[in-house]
Amino acid sequence: MKKKDRLSKWKKEEKHPLGFESPVDSDFEEFLEKRNSRNNSEEKYPFSSNYDLMKMTRELVFDIKNRVPVFHYICPMLDTKELKLSYHHLLDSVIEGDDADIEREVINTLGLATALEVPIYPNNDKVEIELSNYYRKLIQNGFTAPDEKGNDVRIRPANSMKMDDFKVDKLSKIDLTKFWSPTDLLMLKQVVKDEFLKLN
Repeated sequence: MKKKDRLSKWKKEEKHPLGFESPVDSDFEEFLEKRNSRNNSEEKYPFSSNYDLMKMTRELVFDIKNRVPVFHYICPMLDTKELKLSYHHLLDSVIEGDDADIEREVINTLGLATALEVPIYPNNDKVEIELSNYYRKLIQNGFTAPDEKGNDVRIRPANSMKMDDFKVDKLSKIDLTKFWSPTDLLMLKQVVKDEFLKLN
């Protein structure tokens, strides 16, 4: 397969949903009402799916609260009075259920974020290992997502790393034109740490 340069990613135009800071400028609100009146109902609500929400997310912050995984979504919001973007802690996704449900939902969220090149950060060093463990399972096994008929299928992000990418003898061959998320760096950190322990 021919290796692509990083700039080739941007040759295809991508459009992302955007939220608006409150209060919305009156002239801008009038524009939105006119625009929405011309569109069908499905186009009025840009955040109708996890995919849409993830597309607009600047970064995800992983945390553990009361022993339950939480994803904090940091998203751009448009100040319609000054026409400037700012970034907000827009919402939290609390992963609940039994252990199997929680693991599946965390890995599915990581998988979608990785596919859309949304960086995932641990909120602090206390949750690094748990995040790294979930991410390792994503790389090894992929994640599940609904197909056109609503059936769950197992997929692997085409841009995700493979376990071989984290081997010591591959570190000098790291391809920086690819997306390397903070979770990838967590994996590399553990590899280097393990190597130092062996040397000692």
